[in-house]
Amino acid sequence: MDLRERLNKNKWSVKLVSLIMAIFLWSYVMGVVNPVRHIDYRGIEIQFTGVDYINREGLSILSPQSPKVNVRIEGTRSELSNISTRPNTIVAEANLSGVRPGENVVNISVSIKEQTGGVRIINVEPSQIVVNIDEIVTENLEISVEPLGNLPEGYTLGNIRVIDNYVRVTAPKTAIDQIVEVVVYPVISDKTETFMINSPIIFLDKNQNEIQNLSSNIETADIEVPIYRLKSVPIRPLVTGTIGQDEKITNIRVVPENVVIRGTTKTIDSISYIETEELNLQDLVGAETHEVDLKLPEGVTMHDPGVDFKLEYEYINNVQKNITVPRENFYIKNENSDLDYTINTEFDSVNVILYGESSLLDGLTGEDIKIFTDVKGLSSGEYLLEFNIDSIEGVTLREKEPTSISIIITNKAEAEVENNENGTTPEGDSSTNEDEN
Repeated sequence: MDLRERLNKNKWSVKLVSLIMAIFLWSYVMGVVNPVRHIDYRGIEIQFTGVDYINREGLSILSPQSPKVNVRIEGTRSELSNISTRPNTIVAEANLSGVRPGENVVNISVSIKEQTGGVRIINVEPSQIVVNIDEIVTENLEISVEPLGNLPEGYTLGNIRVIDNYVRVTAPKTAIDQIVEVVVYPVISDKTETFMINSPIIFLDKNQNEIQNLSSNIETADIEVPIYRLKSVPIRPLVTGTIGQDEKITNIRVVPENVVIRGTTKTIDSISYIETEELNLQDLVGAETHEVDLKLPEGVTMHDPGVDFKLEYEYINNVQKNITVPRENFYIKNENSDLDYTINTEFDSVNVILYGESSLLDGLTGEDIKIFTDVKGLSSGEYLLEFNIDSIEGVTLREKEPTSISIIITNKAEAEVENNENGTTPEGDSSTNEDEN
């Protein structure tokens, strides 16, 4: 073996001896000297104590829900080793006894379970936490309904009924105050008959966001959803009774003429019209319209209950009126140009009694009436003819005085021949050609 080989062999021997000495010294220091060390424990969950006080006072913890703390401990290696091998040895607590609604600053206390020796807690971070406390309240809230979907054409919803329309909610007051609506959403798409459904109860805030984690006595609600068939039918007026002999009511009709009704399909399909409540003609006298109610069959309602129905009609009140017609308004009707007509009765006027609607007779005077006698088809001779008046729509002549007039009719040609033979001219009061028609 040369010198180099011997030197390398001695070098490894020295290294081995050094390693053995180092291990011996380390074991001595660790086992005999036992130096002091620090260990950091992070994210230790804080346990709330005094919860019985919270429950007794009707309070609730709003925040923080799962607070954590960082802890540094100090001790010898052997002592720290014993702690690290036991789970949940370090305990952090916050005592809530005496807290009030609102923000409360609570100290954190940290302890080591079954501690022996000189292990110390040298730092807690944070040392305090802010705990938000709220009072627990209970309120009864009304449940509203918002149906989802659309019914087929010709159908409509009735008044949806929630069987138990109140829900009792127990929660922190701040959570209750956020509730602006309690709603259920029954689906009505393609439904044609009344149905029952059980729907979950949803709590909404002012932004229509759902509020969760609330305690309530019920989580779902039973809902009755009535669905009705729609149909438009005519209205028939039901009028009974009689009125005076000189009165008449005509053109009776209901406005509007039709009504949209609703009910079950079976009921609605059997109805072709709706009658009004019975009306007596005496109640209609003196007016032009009359409010009327409809006689709806059982199980049938109006689709729009706000519609008002009126009975419209024409009321006619016939009266008599005595009118004096002046002589100037008399004329002979249907004169023959070959004949002469001589009035053989003296009169200044004719008194007539007319019968008709009061609205027609109210403003009628003698100047508005023409009286006449008709000579149609009459030849020469003396006649006693009836007076008559020109036709007035809606008015009839009941009496006149005088009732008739004496008229002498002569042939013009014959009268002229006779006069020529006698050499005389005709005398008398001739009123021919007075046709004012």
